[in-house]
Amino acid sequence: MRNSIKPVNVAIAVGSLLFVVAWHWIATLHKPRLDKIAAELVATREFVLAPSPNHAGTKLLYVETVEHGTAGYFVDTSSGQMKPLANATSVPYLGWSPDDKLFAYLLGSPNKGIAICDGNTAETLATIPETKTVSGGVWLSDEAFVYVSGGQTPTLLSKSGGDWHKSSLFTKKPATGQDNPDAATIVNPATGKKIAVRTNPADTVQYLAAISEKSVAWQQGGAIWKFDLGSDAPAKIWESTTNTLLNFCFSGERNCFTLHCRNAAGEFRFDLYPAFIWRDERISGFESIKPPSGAVITSLKFIRSGLGYAYLARGQTFDATVVKPDSNSVPIQLTWAAGVDSDSLAANDNHVYATGSPTNGPLDIWDYDVKARSLTSVVSGLEHPFQYAGAVPAVCKTAANANGQTVVYYLSQPVNFVAGRKYPLVIGFNGVRWRPQEAAVPNAGCFMASLNSVPSNEGDVVAVYQAAIQNPSVDASRVYVMGSSASAGYAAHLLQATPELWRGAVLLSLLYFPDTSELKVSRILMDSGVGDEYLKQEGGVTLLTQFQDAAALSGIPVTLSINKSAGHIYRSKIAEGERVKQTIEFLSTD
Repeated sequence: MRNSIKPVNVAIAVGSLLFVVAWHWIATLHKPRLDKIAAELVATREFVLAPSPNHAGTKLLYVETVEHGTAGYFVDTSSGQMKPLANATSVPYLGWSPDDKLFAYLLGSPNKGIAICDGNTAETLATIPETKTVSGGVWLSDEAFVYVSGGQTPTLLSKSGGDWHKSSLFTKKPATGQDNPDAATIVNPATGKKIAVRTNPADTVQYLAAISEKSVAWQQGGAIWKFDLGSDAPAKIWESTTNTLLNFCFSGERNCFTLHCRNAAGEFRFDLYPAFIWRDERISGFESIKPPSGAVITSLKFIRSGLGYAYLARGQTFDATVVKPDSNSVPIQLTWAAGVDSDSLAANDNHVYATGSPTNGPLDIWDYDVKARSLTSVVSGLEHPFQYAGAVPAVCKTAANANGQTVVYYLSQPVNFVAGRKYPLVIGFNGVRWRPQEAAVPNAGCFMASLNSVPSNEGDVVAVYQAAIQNPSVDASRVYVMGSSASAGYAAHLLQATPELWRGAVLLSLLYFPDTSELKVSRILMDSGVGDEYLKQEGGVTLLTQFQDAAALSGIPVTLSINKSAGHIYRSKIAEGERVKQTIEFLSTD
């Protein structure tokens, strides 16, 4: 930590105290309404990762943030009825049986394991203990299930005599090359320090696919492996040599694999007819995958037995779900006004599920029916209409930095905006994605200008600042910077690198602490969790109070909120609710 402690200036200290007292008095007058706004924002559903649909598209599993963490739900998409999955973890799905009669998900602590459930009622039929981390699974039949634990070990669950039994899938491990510990480390997002070593990612087993009731395939590094139950060891059936294998699927109907690869020219798909099914191995159906102009492809999923695919296209100015039913079809583009996560896409043969919002509001889980070409919301992010809070559109804008390069940002005006008034401006780094924390800014009566990510230099932020303050309703003397985690560290850097720009800052899960003697801000809000694993490595919550004390000596009041039930990433409505309330109260009293 780089704090500069200097002797107390009595006049500044007294002035700061009076400011804090006045701020609390004003906040108290508005607190009941502000609390209701915060409660409505946090009550919206925040979905975690992609949902898991059954093959028929009639049932769905998903995860959302709840009061004390995350929880999984079972949804009947025709009726909309929901049922909670008991003790589900943040990533509970392990797939559906071929006829949708069963599904599996992970049980969380303290009784970790795998739950086997009825596919129509979600009733738990069996639980199998498993203490290792499970990364994926696939059903071969109603009585055979293969899953991967520890990233490398495939395990077979088979049913006999009415009970489920667990055994190793095979005894001989395939040779995939030497481990490279440096290729897989957990890195502190703020300091760049390596804090742990994991298994080489090239050896990770992923994308399991059922070939038959007695055979399973998976990707491991750049190769596809196949194992027949009863064999001694798996066999390699294909390996990339001139390109990178990204993922694959298998179609029993077409008796072939469909591979998604990338080379220097871009991404493409093709069909592989393996020798173990056909007399000779052959490849056909090569098709280049071309995203919309200026976009990159993420999270590609196959549909229609590999004949088509869907993916998330991410551009500087938009996020879209692109669906291509087959090689002869024109791609269908579903553009979202509120940006979505790259791992939020799911699909079965005839349905594509995307998490997004056509307006800049709470995200829904949407079902795109490929045959009917219709889009339907199956799980709403907003259970009840807002009474106190509001969702405002984010307008895509551009600014030119000192080098003449274009910088994209999104500008939202305050809820209940009135022409002729001046409002504070908050600059952040979350793009246009809806989250309660960012939605708190316009609900606190501020403009929000958000870049898509942390830029490579502060010149881009200065460009956005200069462009945004040209708006006659923006008060250039009340500009804040806001960030969370790595972007909070960058925001703290900006306070020191460009001190003349900022009236204050909202710093969430902060790990980097600037020199307070070089800051010119009038006020700072900080919020962090006691369980922040990255903060603990740097010294713990003591760093927060030390920074608060150093700031006070520099005449800068710091409102510090330390959440006892949260870690670095807030996955709790209670913890996030406190953070959102603090933000609204802090910004609305300027």
